[in-house]
Amino acid sequence: MKNRFDYPDDLEPFHVDDELLEKIRDSDSKVDEIEGYQGNPITGVGDVYTPEPIVEFILDSVGYTADNKIEHQKIADLSCGTGSFVRAITERLRDRMIRIGYDPETSEGAEQIISTVKNNIYAYDINSLAVWRTAQHILSVLDSEIVAADKSNPVSSLPIFHANSLKRDTEISYSKFDVIVGNPPYIKNRDISDKDDKIYREQYDSATGKYDTYLLFFERGTELLDVDGNLGFVTPDRFHHTDYGEKLREILLNRTYLNSIIKIEDNPFPVVNAYPSITILRRQDNSFPNYQRENEFWYCECDTASLGELSETLNCDSGSMPNLCTKINQNALSTDGWLFTSPEIKKLQTKLRNRNPVIKNTNIRIKTGIATGADDIYILSENDAQRMSAKVVYPLIKGEDVKKGKISEDRYIINPYDENGAPMDLDNYPEVKKYLEYHRPALEERYCVREQGKIWYETHDTIQTDLETSKRIVTPDLTSTSRFAVTERKISHNTCYSFFSEEELDALAAALNSSVFEFLLKSSLPEMDSGFWRQMKRDLVDLPVPLPSQLGPKIENRLGQHYRKHEWDEIDSLIYDALDLKSDEINLIESFTPTRKSD
Repeated sequence: MKNRFDYPDDLEPFHVDDELLEKIRDSDSKVDEIEGYQGNPITGVGDVYTPEPIVEFILDSVGYTADNKIEHQKIADLSCGTGSFVRAITERLRDRMIRIGYDPETSEGAEQIISTVKNNIYAYDINSLAVWRTAQHILSVLDSEIVAADKSNPVSSLPIFHANSLKRDTEISYSKFDVIVGNPPYIKNRDISDKDDKIYREQYDSATGKYDTYLLFFERGTELLDVDGNLGFVTPDRFHHTDYGEKLREILLNRTYLNSIIKIEDNPFPVVNAYPSITILRRQDNSFPNYQRENEFWYCECDTASLGELSETLNCDSGSMPNLCTKINQNALSTDGWLFTSPEIKKLQTKLRNRNPVIKNTNIRIKTGIATGADDIYILSENDAQRMSAKVVYPLIKGEDVKKGKISEDRYIINPYDENGAPMDLDNYPEVKKYLEYHRPALEERYCVREQGKIWYETHDTIQTDLETSKRIVTPDLTSTSRFAVTERKISHNTCYSFFSEEELDALAAALNSSVFEFLLKSSLPEMDSGFWRQMKRDLVDLPVPLPSQLGPKIENRLGQHYRKHEWDEIDSLIYDALDLKSDEINLIESFTPTRKSD
C-alpha cells in the first residue's frame, strides 16, 4: 500500500475524542446539540442530497468498486455536503478490504480496515454541519470495526476538513488524487459574495461571465487529479452550451479525456431548476507525445431509475449499447458549445441544410420583443386597459400567449411613444399621466433612466409603434414545441421573437410550425430545463428553413390554406414530399416531435 497521504499542517482534520465518538455514533443524537458544533443548515449554500442511483453510477463509472484495487487509491469529495458519496465510498472500501482477507471481527483486521479508510478517503466542505454528518456516515459504516478493534478509540481523527476546497490560499493536499467524485454546489453568480467572486475570477480561468460555482469545481478537480485519474460529477448541464461555460469546455477538452456524459431526463433534484448531467472523465497526460490523443466517449440519455442498467452496459465493455446512447468523437467538439448528436441525425441535418437556405441568407429578419424595465407597471389587465386611451394602450403578446397558429389576448401594454418612436406628451393623456406619476419613484430607479438618460416614463426599449404592430410571425423565446403564429396590431414582449419577411406569412408560419423545422430546432439548439429549449436570435439565424416561395407557388398556396385551418399533418406531408424525405428520415424527425399532434 502507498504511504499515508499527508495533508498540510494548517489544515485541521476532524478530531474524534472518546466522548464524541460515542455521541456521533449514536444515530439518535442531534448533531447540532453536540458541544463544539458551530454550524448552519446546509440548505442555502448550494448543497443538495444526491440520490443513491446517481452515487452508485458515478462510483461504478470511475472504477471505484470492490472488484478493483481501490485500497491503493486516494479518493476525494471536494464538497461533501450531506455525505452521500463518502458513505458509499466507505462501504465499498470496507467491502474490498474484507474481500482481500481482512476480517472485521478480529482486532488486527478491524484496525487495518479503519486505517485504510482514514488514509484513503478525503472530504472537504465549507459548512461544519456537513463535516459532522460526513464523519457520522463514516463512523456508522465502521461501527463493527470500532467495536472489534483492540483500542478504546481506534479512529482519533478523520481526513474530513472544514475548508473551502476552491480557495488556493489554503493548500488542501500535497499530493494528487486518483479519484475525485461528488455533487458540487450549484451557487449562481448573483449569490456569490463580492469578496469570493473577486478571488475566484483571479484564480480560475472558468470564472467568466455569470459563472456558477460548479464550473470551478471541475477546474479544481482536474488540477488535483493525478495523470490518468478519474473524476465523476453530477452537475447542471448548462456548461455544455452557455457563454459562461466556454472556458470550462476548453479546459475539459484540453486537459481530460471524456469517458461518458449522461443526461438525466427526469429531475432528481426538485429544488434545483436545471437539467442534471453526469460527467465522467480521465485526466490527460499532457506531456509530448501523449497530448491530445484521439478519444471517443458515450453520450447517453436516461432517467434516474435506469442508471443501474445503464451502468452495467457501459462498464461491462460488451460493445452493444442501447438506443439512448451515442458515440461521440471528442475531437469533433469545440469550445463554442456542445451538442451531442448521432451520425444519423447529423446526416439528416446536412441533407436539410443542403436543400434549404439558412435564415440569415433569406429576407427573414428576427427581432426581440420589448423590455419595459417594469412589467408590473406597464403591463395591464383588460379591465385596467379600458380606463385609458386606446391611443396609448395596445394588446401585448408574451411568450406564454403564443400557441401553434394562434395567440391568446388578455393583457395590454402602455406604449409611451408615437408611431415613430418619439416619447409622447403625457399632458394629452391625463389618465395615463396620473397612473404613471403614481409609479414615478419606481420608474426613476430603473437603469435605463439612471444610466442611459431616458425620460422617466419611457420603457427600457424604445417602441417603434409602426414596426412593432406590423404584420409578422411571433414565437416564444422558451418553448417545448414549435409555436409560431401570425399577428399584427399587437406589441411583442421581450419573451417573444418577431419574424419579419416578404414571404407569404401564413405559408411561412406553416413551414416554421412543421415537424421538419421543429426537428431542426430541437436537434440544433441547446435544451434548457424540463424539456424546453431557448430560441435565441444568434442560433435561429443559422437554422435552415423550408422557404415556401422556393417550394413552388402551388405548395406555397396550400401551406397557407392548411395554416389557417390548423391542419398540421397536411403541412408535414407537403413538406416531406417537397424535400423528398424517406420513411426512415421521417421517423427520425417525428421521434423529436411526439407531442405535436395535440397542439
